[in-house]
Amino acid sequence: MKLPIDSIRLDGGTQPRTGINAATVSEYAELVMAGKPFKSDPVVFFDGVDYWLADGFHRVHGSRQAGKFEIVVDLRQGTQRDAIKFSLSANADHGLPRSYEDKRKVVRTALEDPEWGKWSSRDIAVLCAVSHTFVLDMREALSPKAKPAPRVEPESTGSASTSGASGGSASSPAHAGSASSAKPSEPPAPPPAAPETGSASSQDDAGPSADEMLDELQREVEQLTAQVNSLKAEDKGAEILKLSKLVAHAQREQSAAMETAAKAQQREKWSARQLARCGKAVGQNDPDKIAPAVEAFVRAHQKVKA
Repeated sequence: MKLPIDSIRLDGGTQPRTGINAATVSEYAELVMAGKPFKSDPVVFFDGVDYWLADGFHRVHGSRQAGKFEIVVDLRQGTQRDAIKFSLSANADHGLPRSYEDKRKVVRTALEDPEWGKWSSRDIAVLCAVSHTFVLDMREALSPKAKPAPRVEPESTGSASTSGASGGSASSPAHAGSASSAKPSEPPAPPPAAPETGSASSQDDAGPSADEMLDELQREVEQLTAQVNSLKAEDKGAEILKLSKLVAHAQREQSAAMETAAKAQQREKWSARQLARCGKAVGQNDPDKIAPAVEAFVRAHQKVKA
């Protein structure tokens, strides 16, 4: 089924990717201009009011860039939420391959959804067309991190209190006392560092490493670049659309002018025929002399009547 491209909504959160690839848009635009059909039609859900694009953003942008006003779609009945659900696995086996960030985006969408987020990791993996281990990692990364357990200082009583305060730890009170009496002038050895519970969590709380920060910045740069390229592609499409409208307006103006000229020619021919008939009536064939001859005929006819 064909739909006007401007009637298809692209703003309903149904875009599963992190951005539009300008090179792919240009490639699809070339296919459209060459008259070659897409391998599959964009999928659109209709809720009775709006048409929600669920799959085929690059194809729609490519068609618009090629100057097309309509596009053949796979139209289905459903709501905006149905379109979002369908989009989570879109492009898993066709079109531009999904990037790692694209997969993270769809899994995050599912995990943060009030309904889908309660599903098992395997069910979400099927929904998003990824591995269940990928979902597990994402679920763990998005879950609140456990706080480290508080450090508990060892309790001490009696003679062990003096020994523990000065540094004794693992030795018994009796052994600590004999050691203290044997070497009264020697300071006790510092206690071994007690292992902290939840050290891994403490390390996580310290923040991302420099490499992780660089990777994150690189991903942000790539996403921004893709968005800029997408805007450029859309601007080209808008410019083509504007020029196409100007051409159509000029063609309509030309058609109207040609119609007016044709009517003027018809009126001129009709006037020439009428003038020829008058000339024939007064015996004059020269167009320049017909009018004076008619006037002379009328004056003579008026004199006769008088």
